[in-house]
Amino acid sequence: MPDRKPFRFHLPFRRSRWLLALALAAAAPLVARADEYPPPMRATIPDKSGVVTVPFRRSGGHLYLDALIQGKPAVFVLDCGAGADILTPQAAARLGIPASGTANVRGTAGSSAARLALIKRLEVGGAILENDLVYIVPLPEALQCDGLLGFHFFSRFVLTIDWQANQITLRSPDKFTPPSGIAPLSLQLNENTPSVSVTAGGIKGRFGLDTGYSGAITLNTPFVEKKRLRDKYPKRLETITGRGIGGLLKGDIVRLGVFQIGAHSMRGPLADLSRQKEGTEADSATDGNIGSEILSRFTVTFDYSRKRLFLEPNRAFADPFRYNRSGLAVDYDRAVYTVVAVVPGTPGAEAGVIAGDQVLALNGKPVQAVLSSGIRDTLRGEPGTSVRLLVRSGEGAKPREVILTLRELL
Repeated sequence: MPDRKPFRFHLPFRRSRWLLALALAAAAPLVARADEYPPPMRATIPDKSGVVTVPFRRSGGHLYLDALIQGKPAVFVLDCGAGADILTPQAAARLGIPASGTANVRGTAGSSAARLALIKRLEVGGAILENDLVYIVPLPEALQCDGLLGFHFFSRFVLTIDWQANQITLRSPDKFTPPSGIAPLSLQLNENTPSVSVTAGGIKGRFGLDTGYSGAITLNTPFVEKKRLRDKYPKRLETITGRGIGGLLKGDIVRLGVFQIGAHSMRGPLADLSRQKEGTEADSATDGNIGSEILSRFTVTFDYSRKRLFLEPNRAFADPFRYNRSGLAVDYDRAVYTVVAVVPGTPGAEAGVIAGDQVLALNGKPVQAVLSSGIRDTLRGEPGTSVRLLVRSGEGAKPREVILTLRELL
């Protein structure tokens, strides 16, 4: 599977601070009169400690949290790359959250229409967010969630993600004590999304942080072209790298020499040299993005209130970076798994798989039982592993089985 990047979501306003009054121009029916503001947003942790720890589930590089929306259960993906909290249209209908007004949001691949809504009470563990003004936006089917917890959620608490323990810790800002011996990185907010200064392959830049991006690093198109990075990395795989708001994403996968964030250096991480001509990957506001393949190697603390980021390496810090060893990019849309790209000269191409083939089964199991995360993990298997795919070239065509042997491509 290509690395999923559906959530590099930005609000339609070009300033770094989101102006609520501008949003309300499109959302007047949310309040009693068009000239009124909605009730102020309020975040609380009722426990006197001001601290709550909440478990999450990991799937396909994403973090899933159970929540309550006005007392009804919901599942959210934790996504600091989202410039607002998001609810899907299906979830809004199921939960009885009325939509009001219209807006246009910009994602990784382009733009999409959106509605606005007011969630009166959102609970995650023992943390409560009241009067959360959210965007109602369709999300890729493969994500299988009710929405995203983005800027509003991250900005109201000091939030620590412990990937090793599969849990987050939320603190009231006045209850937070910085971890001892860890120097903070300076956090900048661009369009309500966090960014830090890094060095990628020996080149300095400002990169966004994005827990909703399951890959390692994306280098935005203007940065790639300005630094002539395709000349620097002749060994690369041109492919479909994911699906975002606006459609499929195109880029070249390369392996960087060294990536440095703060005092921490990593060798051989994978990076996507974006080819996008629209959407946030075509932006020059930041030079790139850092996803969960990097962030999951740390215990990460986001302190938006003081614009600080704390990184503590965990046991996974030195693990090798793995990439799809099949040469196939498989996308899930409208309940169908489809091969959207085949890199020439790779195991998938040699086995006879072609772009447009529908994937029906993986190693004898129906793909609906394996899910996107299972396909992703299988195609990242060890070199020499044989993978059996049952595919067909369109509806009504006879299924055929192909066998491909994984090998290192980068």
